[in-house]
Amino acid sequence: MSLAGLQLGHYKLIRQIGSGAMGEVYLAEDIRIVRQVAIKIVRSEAPSYPHSETSKELERLFQREMQVISKLDHPYILPLYDFGEEKVQGMTYSYMVMPYRAEGALSDWLRNRPGNALLSFQDVAHFISQAADALQHAHDQQLVHQDIKPSNFLIRNRPANPSQPDILLADFGIAKFTTATSMASQNVRGTPAYMPPEQWDGHPVPASDQYALAIMAYHLLTGQFPFQGGPSQMMRQHFSAPPPAPSTYNPRISHALDTVILHALAKNPGERFPSIIKFAEALQQSLLYGGDLRATLAIRANEAAAGTQRTLTLPGKRQVTAYIPPGAQNGEELRIEGQGEPYYEGGPRGPLILTINLPTDEEANRTPLANDDMTVSSSGSSPSNPGYPPAHAAQTVASASLQPPPSYYPSQPSWSGVASGYQQSAYDMTPATPIPPPPIQQPPVAHYQAPAPPYQPPSPERKGLSTWAIVLLAAIALILFSTGGYFFYDAAVHHNATTAATNATATAQSQETATLANQTASAHSQATANSATATVQANATATFQSGATATVVTSNPDPYPPSGRTLALLDPMSQPYLWQNYTDSKFGGSCQFKANSLHVTQSKSPNYFYCTASTEEYTNATFEVQMTMIQGDCGGITFRASSTANKLYFYRVCVDGAYDLYLYIDSSGNTARTLLKSTSPVIHKGVNQANLLAVVTNGSQIDLYVNKQKVDSINDTTYKQGLFGVVANSLTGTTEVSYSNARIWT
Repeated sequence: MSLAGLQLGHYKLIRQIGSGAMGEVYLAEDIRIVRQVAIKIVRSEAPSYPHSETSKELERLFQREMQVISKLDHPYILPLYDFGEEKVQGMTYSYMVMPYRAEGALSDWLRNRPGNALLSFQDVAHFISQAADALQHAHDQQLVHQDIKPSNFLIRNRPANPSQPDILLADFGIAKFTTATSMASQNVRGTPAYMPPEQWDGHPVPASDQYALAIMAYHLLTGQFPFQGGPSQMMRQHFSAPPPAPSTYNPRISHALDTVILHALAKNPGERFPSIIKFAEALQQSLLYGGDLRATLAIRANEAAAGTQRTLTLPGKRQVTAYIPPGAQNGEELRIEGQGEPYYEGGPRGPLILTINLPTDEEANRTPLANDDMTVSSSGSSPSNPGYPPAHAAQTVASASLQPPPSYYPSQPSWSGVASGYQQSAYDMTPATPIPPPPIQQPPVAHYQAPAPPYQPPSPERKGLSTWAIVLLAAIALILFSTGGYFFYDAAVHHNATTAATNATATAQSQETATLANQTASAHSQATANSATATVQANATATFQSGATATVVTSNPDPYPPSGRTLALLDPMSQPYLWQNYTDSKFGGSCQFKANSLHVTQSKSPNYFYCTASTEEYTNATFEVQMTMIQGDCGGITFRASSTANKLYFYRVCVDGAYDLYLYIDSSGNTARTLLKSTSPVIHKGVNQANLLAVVTNGSQIDLYVNKQKVDSINDTTYKQGLFGVVANSLTGTTEVSYSNARIWT
């Protein structure tokens, strides 16, 4: 029923100009000072019997909240002029008086824009920044808005820049008044497309506004909502369905921007950004992200054939060791996840991409190649974006040359699905039944692959050596063995390989050459040490399979707390050594080496196949491995696994961004208990995406990491030691997972 013509206090209602979840908005005239204002008539439901005390409580709460809202003083918040309650013909009307903005709402402005293109990234950042600034001010006053959407922001034109008007946050009527009315009705208020899980449960917090603002940013960037359907369908999706990355709908959106939006859309409010202003800052920084850090790595052909490594000094004096697998080709790209520039301050890092360059002998002689340590630096500004933070300008330091990034703000594609764009309708709903928890999947059946004996490399061929070569070998051997240069992972496991290496060295030496080496070791100590390191690095297979030089140990510190652990194992997983080729066609699983990595496959669902390393059973250790989903569902790490039965922990990471921690408690592998289950925005979702997984065990404490970011932890004392393994987990079809660069610290 229209209330046009009704007078509330000294305000005369002229015509209805809008409606929302809590009432209608009217253009009105303030007859006392002759000006036009906007009045929102706030709906309040009749309290149930007996209602006298409830009515008084509702009135008291409304008065208190209006007083708080009236004190909001911010350039991007529509001020509250007045409020009151008026009885007219037996009806009580609560109302809020605000300035009238003839330009209308942001939803109107978006709909009436010429053309049908998406907003530019700069325009989206402009609106989100102003909205977050306003909401942060409200949160500082202990107010949660609860209904963030384009129709609740009014436009204030800027003549100097009509394409980027200011927005004014309005419609605080739902903020705390909902809490009051819920005492009587227990209704859930808000707009389903924007409501986080905790708001559906009736427990909104400041992070609820962050979630809704992230939905609004998602819509502005893509023209789509992450969750669609009727109110009940959307409710279930908000609770349990991971949102698709915004780049699913707009391929020009970077992984950095995906990461920020999905972080703000975490189901658990405690896993979102610490404040809404931090979300807006991260979004702005992700838009300025200069692209993946790239470098060209020049190595010799013999190093590429045998495999080698380089220690790179990255911007900020960070150091990373790059492992070049045997058989590297000229122009081949190596992607090292999590070692590039941060997407935003304090956030995850993008990848470092190394392009292999194999110069000709003439080029190598003309330009010295990089030694073990190289510096990769960044400087300058992007030529297409003057004034923005430094991008990675092309330059050469040692043999690492950086490539300029793509433009920060590429041109935008056309809208898709404009008809389903900005809707002003809202739903007031009372769920008919309690909201169900997300479904819990039964852990898959396990299949155990017993560790195979460690790989023993063949003894080197005996060839004639020059006198100087014999002297050099002797000096290298003396330095390595007298200073503990080799770090053996486990004496029992590596006994055969160690003995073979020692015998080979002894064969090449005689008492005379050893004496000569002792006499010359002092004079050639520095050169010999460099030669020793170069020899080890030129033969990566020997380094990875027999031990690690002190240089390798020092350059691979444990990046995970607790600090103080040292490198105990380093395996590129490019050929059989700790992991073996193994197939069980009946169960449907296999472990096979191809493309310089270990590929674990499981074809039958819902089972998982895991391959354990033939090394010692660790008690307190850090295990890290790079996982790439080739196809299928999930991969992960098994740890503290029994060497004789399917008793283990299974840390699972899936293509949809979900992770779990299972405890398998019987030898059949069929009985498991779920210890942890959630999602994380730091997981790179989808196939052909690499994730650096890590598990840290310290007594009963178990910490889980993805891409150097801690995602969860738990205390459990069921198993105290065991083997590490890698997994392919099929839920819906064949799953193939590639693993490389395993490291263990103890």
